[in-house]
Order: sequence, then structure tokens, then C-alpha cells
Amino acid sequence: MKYLILGNAPGLDPRAAIADADIVIQINSCIYLDEVSASKTKFIFITNSGYPYDFSEYLTGFSSNKLKPTIVVARNPSLYEVKRRFLWNLNRSISEYYVTYPETLERIDPYFPMELASEECGWEIERDLAANGCSAYYMPSTGYIAFHWIKKKISANDTVELFGFTHKGWPLHPWKYEQKMMHAFAYNCHCDKLLRS
Repeated sequence: MKYLILGNAPGLDPRAAIADADIVIQINSCIYLDEVSASKTKFIFITNSGYPYDFSEYLTGFSSNKLKPTIVVARNPSLYEVKRRFLWNLNRSISEYYVTYPETLERIDPYFPMELASEECGWEIERDLAANGCSAYYMPSTGYIAFHWIKKKISANDTVELFGFTHKGWPLHPWKYEQKMMHAFAYNCHCDKLLRS
């Protein structure tokens, strides 16, 4: 099975990567939504922290599709509440980014299947960040959570490709670490696709 995690870097042409994939995983605003057939997108990872987002407008293209993608909520509220309380005494303004908003999920059509990224998955990422010298303030990006989630689910014969990742953006995401881990995984698993960005 060929999995494609489709990022949101603008101005790229993802059509070849999409055509080559069996399953597409999209993230947050799904900027290449028009390029992907609704039946290929099986998972959409959304953020639910920092602000009560409304993703309903990005999901309208799937409304008439009988096989709706599973919405995966990236940030486990239990984990993020623990980390918010920990950061409260260190930097209160940063701790507020760890507030999760149930309103984000309430605005999504209830006919979409929904899954919560596990607390265990979140703590694994947190331990890896700490072990690699990343600041406690850092929060993994939604794309990296999707990457960590899918690499634990694939079988030996599956491949994972990433497209549309610049590893730049919000300063509290550990971009350099994420880029390093994503590329290391591709080589260690002998993926037959290079990571495209």
C-alpha cells in the first residue's frame, strides 16, 4: 500500500504524487483538496488547540461522498491539559496554545467518522522531543503527528511519501527535528519514494 501525506505548502503540483498513491492523508486546511479524488482521501488530521477552528468549509467536498474520510483529531486533550498545566508556571502565554477546543469538533458534520490520536502516541512524541534536546515549549505540528501515527500502522511492504512539507512556519513547532526524523524514517524503511517538498 502506498500512503501519501499531503502537506499544505502552496504553489506546488501534487498530481503525480497523488496519482501514485493508494491512500492520501490530508492536513488541516487541505489546500490541494481539488486535486484529490474524494475516494482517495481516507484520513484528514486536524488541529484542535490554540484556537476554536472551523474546518467545515474544507470538508464540504466530501459531503456527498458515501465513504467519508476519518477525521483524526491530532492533539489529545488529556495530554495537552497536562502539558498546559506544566507550562503555566514557566510561560503562561505559551501555555495557552495548549488549550484544546471541543468547539472545533462540534462544528464538523457528525456523519464524518472521527478518531482521537491516542494519548500514548502523543507522549511518545513528547519523549522523543525531550530526548533530542528540544525545548519543552515545542509543540509537534499536525503534519508530524500524522506522520508518527501512520508509521506505526503500516506494514513492512507499505511505503509512505510526504509532499508539500517545507518544515517552516509557526516558531513553536520543532521544524528541524521533524525534518530530520521524517527523512531518517524514509531511508531506514527503504521507501521507494524520496520525500518531496
